[in-house]
Amino acid sequence: MALSAQPPLDASSLITAQFASLPAWDSLTTHIREYFYEPDLGALEIALSAATSHYHKGADPAWLFVLGPSGGDKGSVVINSCLAMSNAHLMGDLTPKTFLSGYTGAPNASLLTQIGSGILVFKDFTTFMSKRQEEQAEIAAQLREIYDGFWKRNTGKGVELEWHGKMTVIAAATPALERYWATLGDLGERFLQVRIARKDGLRQAEYAQRQAGKEEFITKHMRELASQLMCSSPPITFPPPILSQPQRYRISCMSELLAHSRGKVPHGPKGDIIGIAEIENSSRSSKELNSLVSGHAALFRRSSIDEHLDMWVAARVAKNSIPINRYLVLSTLAASSEPVPTIDLLRKTRMPESSARFILGDLESLGLVLSQSGSLENSHSLVEEYREMWESAFAQPPVN
Repeated sequence: MALSAQPPLDASSLITAQFASLPAWDSLTTHIREYFYEPDLGALEIALSAATSHYHKGADPAWLFVLGPSGGDKGSVVINSCLAMSNAHLMGDLTPKTFLSGYTGAPNASLLTQIGSGILVFKDFTTFMSKRQEEQAEIAAQLREIYDGFWKRNTGKGVELEWHGKMTVIAAATPALERYWATLGDLGERFLQVRIARKDGLRQAEYAQRQAGKEEFITKHMRELASQLMCSSPPITFPPPILSQPQRYRISCMSELLAHSRGKVPHGPKGDIIGIAEIENSSRSSKELNSLVSGHAALFRRSSIDEHLDMWVAARVAKNSIPINRYLVLSTLAASSEPVPTIDLLRKTRMPESSARFILGDLESLGLVLSQSGSLENSHSLVEEYREMWESAFAQPPVN
């Protein structure tokens, strides 16, 4: 099944710069814009919001995949800035012994016992795909325990290791990870996503030449400015702002749509559906989206959640966390008040017919889409319950 075109980024994320009045943010973004072509500052804000929420003990950890093509903003801008955060740790390759090891040659030899609580920053999580299946399963199981804040492990050498704490994970990867990760099904509900689109190649290459010989300065100064953003006056206060009841309802709608759209549909060898779809609970993603929005408002020193300036964070992350081809179908159907004929759906999503029919079958199995047979061809629409939920979740607030 071919990967379709990148869905457009939410326009609401573009309004943040014009409203930002924090001098430290202006300094950071000015530096970034000087050396990077049309940097995705929305993705940077989201990652820094996850980092900000980490420091509030009462907030659930927000785990984030930052997906984008190689050589883009995800590493040089987003990951680099996150490494300026207090107690952030750059992670390389993962093994089943990375987090808690039975090695006794030195005190606190294991990563978790060294860190306690912190932010784990992965420059390239895509390497996970190259591991043996047994290693992947073991690492995935360990990450589940770490997210929950408690892990006890028996090393088999008479040593029992135990860890309590809070870990936030921000990991960069190429879009290939999204397709691969969906096949695991184990950690889908723990990781949210933000996608960074590929930009004009010629302009990006031109800006890359501006960096020649200045890479060390660009990296170092960006981290200094990101650190200043976190520490500048007025200080970030905790607890962060609390969402209103209508805002919490919007988050609930996003989370329920996300739960259904990420559901796992069992297929046979020939691609036919052979069982009942598995749909995750929406509680965890609801808490994570809430943490991101509150963290974003706190980062920009607001005392309340702003519909324009903060809620777009949850909307973009929720949309970006829906598998990309499913999102293209769902958003196309949501944009039409009438059932969409198959030929129009193919034209608007630019998908091959075989891929579209495969995805429509999955979305029908998940209870999101209703297909109707017509005299000439089939037509498709969102189930009314989820259409109303989509409108509540993603409708833009009125402009003041």
